[in-house]
Amino acid sequence: MRRLLVTRIADPNPQTQAPSYGAFASCCRYVIGHCWEEIPPLASVGPDHFSACWCSQEIRNGLIIEKAQTEGSAA
Repeated sequence: MRRLLVTRIADPNPQTQAPSYGAFASCCRYVIGHCWEEIPPLASVGPDHFSACWCSQEIRNGLIIEKAQTEGSAA
């Protein structure tokens, strides 16, 4: 049995639209407020290595410590 796939040009359902925030904002250990406001641009961080992260340079340079480490040591 063959099925006909029907798609709509403009789907008003917001759940099918791409989010306006970073793809990993909900699970990233380095998330900052800006991650929830705008999608970061894709940037080169090494030979054949790209990152779409607002903090990629700081992370690469060791300027950001993982949240899990800082939150655990606050006690």
